Amino acid sequence: MQDWYLITPNTRPNLTGGYENDAYNDYKDDEFAEILDTDIASTVELCNSDLSERTTIRCVVQDNDSDTALKTMQRTVLFPCNTSKAGMYVYFENNYWIIDGRPGQCGVFEKTTMKLCQSTVKWQDADGNIHERWAYYQSASKYDVGKTGNNIIFVGSNNYTVIVPQDDDTLGLDGKRVFLDIREVPNDVFTFTRDDNVLYHFGTEHGGVLSFIVDKDEFNPAKDRKDLRLCDYFEPKKDPEPTQPEKPEQPDVPTVEQTCTATIKYRYKKVFVGKKSTFTASFKDLDGNIVTKDPQWDLECELKDSINIEETGSNIGISVSNSALVGQKIILKLSAKDRTSSTASIEITIESLT
Repeated sequence: MQDWYLITPNTRPNLTGGYENDAYNDYKDDEFAEILDTDIASTVELCNSDLSERTTIRCVVQDNDSDTALKTMQRTVLFPCNTSKAGMYVYFENNYWIIDGRPGQCGVFEKTTMKLCQSTVKWQDADGNIHERWAYYQSASKYDVGKTGNNIIFVGSNNYTVIVPQDDDTLGLDGKRVFLDIREVPNDVFTFTRDDNVLYHFGTEHGGVLSFIVDKDEFNPAKDRKDLRLCDYFEPKKDPEPTQPEKPEQPDVPTVEQTCTATIKYRYKKVFVGKKSTFTASFKDLDGNIVTKDPQWDLECELKDSINIEETGSNIGISVSNSALVGQKIILKLSAKDRTSSTASIEITIESLT
């Protein structure tokens, strides 16, 4: 008799139907999104290398209850996929942390590491531009006594490993002298002596950081500005002000004495679409007597090419055929061609006949 009711390799139940992977793909993003909505996650700011771009996001910060001094300066952080790059900053618990690891994904979230930035490094490039970055510092001379020299002279000795974002500005840090000092008036000067720029370069997609060795240097009062926290400071060269092109010499125009006044006479101070309006020039001398002058007309308006003008003797006829000009204003000016009169002007409105 066969024991059919017993669970054996040949009779074990089959609980998979073949669609489990599809169901997982459908809900995996929701799974991490739900975690981000709980108190397990934290609200942080994700910043680019110069802090010019900041985005508030939710993420899960792990190892936040470290039990060694070194671990308190390191964290593992979980982001939504395709969020972070090495060299970016995370503003978390009132501190800047630099992402120093290459982000990796498991299909649900993105995981990387970050280190606490203790202070900033500030320098001046060859063009005089000033740059500043938050940096992570670690001692590279733990067992150094802090001084070196001979029986005659002793100088300070100290080395740090410095981690900064990898960008176009920080690539020029090698050889720079900088203040590395948390005091309000800095005194400790260091020189960037070694640039390990290939060790933590993860490509364009994943970013990167730069690892430098800095060596203790001496303060130079002639070049180092404590008030600016800048070593080897120099005044940037100012671009020369653009020279104004010389104006061409204007020919001398003889001054003509004004001996009469100009007046514009009209029936309607309007121009109706499809109908001509006529305006007449009149000139009087200083005694009020009418004098004959050749008129000089001038129009100021938008779409001047759409206005028809007819000059006959002392009259000027103005007509408009485009109804789109209704509501527009025309400034009509009059003076004598020989420039012996004052200038008269009126404002004319274009209106519709209907």
